[in-house]
Amino acid sequence: KDRDWNRFSALFVDEAQDLPGVARLLCLELVSDSRFLLFAADTAQSIYIVPPTWKETHKDLSKRRPLTLEKSYRATEQISVAINSLRVDPEDEDDVPSKTVSMRDGPKPLWVDTNASQHAEKACEIISKKVFDLINPVNPSQIAIIVREKKRANHFLKTLKSHDIPVRIVGKSSPISVDKEAVHIITAHSSKGLEFPIAIVPDVNESMYPLIYSTFGAFDEMQMQE
Repeated sequence: KDRDWNRFSALFVDEAQDLPGVARLLCLELVSDSRFLLFAADTAQSIYIVPPTWKETHKDLSKRRPLTLEKSYRATEQISVAINSLRVDPEDEDDVPSKTVSMRDGPKPLWVDTNASQHAEKACEIISKKVFDLINPVNPSQIAIIVREKKRANHFLKTLKSHDIPVRIVGKSSPISVDKEAVHIITAHSSKGLEFPIAIVPDVNESMYPLIYSTFGAFDEMQMQE
């Protein structure tokens, strides 16, 4: 509320699709002129919330000029097709889910229907076939298990170790290393923007993704609505 506080002359904010309305308003207050506030966002990549429309957030944000990327080198055509039905449209005419054309090809994603309590064992089975293949073994560092949260990482760590599979949890003190022959266990939050030849995503079910109970601790009215 202090208008004399020294604000930035310009501000660039990346991954804005994961910002709730409150955070967007905070960004707006950090810059002296809203014309020099730039958001980079792809609604199709939102992993936490359905973001509010720009007009719902603030009138100054509804005046922005969107730029659309036409080509994607991040996901393969097969992955884009597989996740297309899962994308959420915020119903904002200025911010529709990305309709970029994938420029790479790859294998079709494989869905394995397994009891939730057996996800770690199933991951071990899949990894063992790749790592211990006698003809064409895969370096375990090329494999990532993407978990929802850190406490689930320890469960997969113990299970893989019990099967003699080299593994490590990625963290601030233990960054990704392709030189160390070990499977990477990484949270969904930390994995954004990264690429692995083989990625296993366990715990995918209605009670795990999205975090339904996360709204229980929200005290801000705007956060609760989102």
